[in-house]
Amino acid sequence: MKWFPGVFVLLILTAFHADVQTCIANEAAEDAKKTTAEPREQRIANYLTGAKFIGHFTVDGATAKDLKPEHYTISKCEKLPTGSMYRLTVRIRYGNIDSEVPIDLKIVWAENTPVISVESLTIPGLGTFATRVVIHQGRYAGTWQHDEKGGHLFGRIETASERESNDTDSEDVVVFEEDFEDGLDAWEILDPDSWKQSTKNGNTTFEITARYGKYKPPVRSPLHVALIKDLQLSDFDITFKVHSTLDTGNHRDCCVFFAYQDDHHFYYVHLGARPDPNSGQIMIVNEASRRNLTNNETPTPWDNRWHVVRLVRNSQSGLIAIYFDDMQTPHIQVTDKTFTTGRIGIGSFDDMNEFDDIVVRKRK
Repeated sequence: MKWFPGVFVLLILTAFHADVQTCIANEAAEDAKKTTAEPREQRIANYLTGAKFIGHFTVDGATAKDLKPEHYTISKCEKLPTGSMYRLTVRIRYGNIDSEVPIDLKIVWAENTPVISVESLTIPGLGTFATRVVIHQGRYAGTWQHDEKGGHLFGRIETASERESNDTDSEDVVVFEEDFEDGLDAWEILDPDSWKQSTKNGNTTFEITARYGKYKPPVRSPLHVALIKDLQLSDFDITFKVHSTLDTGNHRDCCVFFAYQDDHHFYYVHLGARPDPNSGQIMIVNEASRRNLTNNETPTPWDNRWHVVRLVRNSQSGLIAIYFDDMQTPHIQVTDKTFTTGRIGIGSFDDMNEFDDIVVRKRK
């Protein structure tokens, strides 16, 4: 859910303190090693430089069950000469925003616990903000206020050194993100009349609105296909949230498309409720009606909740692995090298779903 732009700044103001506590927790050990202890203000500044913050926020009165992540990177942190003031240079990336912003703020301390307190900070054109945030053991939690709106915020932190040692961050590059707040321009929809941008409880999703529409594939294959424009990959990882909005029985499903070359040549995963040769399998369309590449017997546990789906593709080894809620153990997997590259998309064979928070990472 996109909120006022000032909220993102406010989150940055509060989120950065998560790592401060970890730094201060090591103060005694550092002092024991040094004859002259480095001032904690400088240690904080050094520790925060290059850190990445991952958090969430809620809005009072809105549904909080499907929180959207907010990611911020602190390029630099430095102590200012005046009192308890610090200057953070923060990179903000959200929607069409991608810029570095210097922010001056004050930290106060309750013994070794940092607390951020912003009272009636007015930013021209954005509004008036206030916040109270307490930091403890690498986590932060507090409240925010933007004019008449407010809520809670919380999150965790990854330091620069932690990110460098993280294989996922170092090997995978995010090449596409979508939360559907800014329209559907990034998508080619094969049957536009059966899809729509939908907003419920302040959150925008991409929704299939009818089981059957105008699109008639040339061979037996899914009816609802939405493809990402201008993106073709061989090795990638896609994750997204999906909500099945209608119980249609054994073949209740959603689909993930990849290596899509045209309507006669592509792979897709059919996450069907009850497996059979045409349901709950990894499929291929190759100049003929869809054919199963797997003999999966594990049901897909659809219900009325949101679920998380992840697909991993390695064209060199031929690996195709699909995950459903459990991101550690594949729900279905197979090895096949028929198609090595192509487009990526989401949809359904003939069911109704809504999608949100799509992230595609290119694997090196």
